[in-house]
Amino acid sequence: MKRTRAACPTRVESTDATKGKGLRDGYKWLTKSIISDIRELGQRVEKDKDFEREKDAIRLENIRKRIKERKEREAKEEKNIIRTESPPMGFVPISDLAKKLTNGNSSSNGGTKVHQTPPSSSKKRRKSLKQIFNNKTAPLPSLHNGSTVIASRF
Repeated sequence: MKRTRAACPTRVESTDATKGKGLRDGYKWLTKSIISDIRELGQRVEKDKDFEREKDAIRLENIRKRIKERKEREAKEEKNIIRTESPPMGFVPISDLAKKLTNGNSSSNGGTKVHQTPPSSSKKRRKSLKQIFNNKTAPLPSLHNGSTVIASRF
C-alpha cells in the first residue's frame, strides 16, 4: 500500500471493467478495508445521519413557521378587504325576467336593477340588436354591466 501526500492509505491497481483478477483483487481490498474500519465508519455514518436529521428538523420547522405566518398574514389581509364586487348573476330565464318587467318588481331579483328602455328608443335598440345578431363573425357584446341588466320589450 502506498501513502499519498495527505497520508491516506491507497491502493491503485490498473484494471478494466471485465471480470478478471484485477477487479476481484480490488473488490476484496475494498471489502477488507470496510470490515476492518467498520466501527469507525459506523460511528461516522451515525454522526452524519444525526447531523442530517437535525438539519432537516430545523428546515421543516422553518417551513412550518413561514406557512403559519403566511396564513395569518393572508387572514389579516382578508379581513381588511372591503368587498365591492357583487356576486355574479346566475341564469335568469327570460320568462321570469319578463314577469318582473311587467310587474315592475325590480327589488325581488336580489338587488339587481332592471331598466326598461323608453318606447322612443326601442326601434333603435331593435335595429342595433338585429345588426349585432346578423353579424356572425363579430363577438357578442356583453348585455350586462356589473350587476345592472339592460332589457327592453320587443
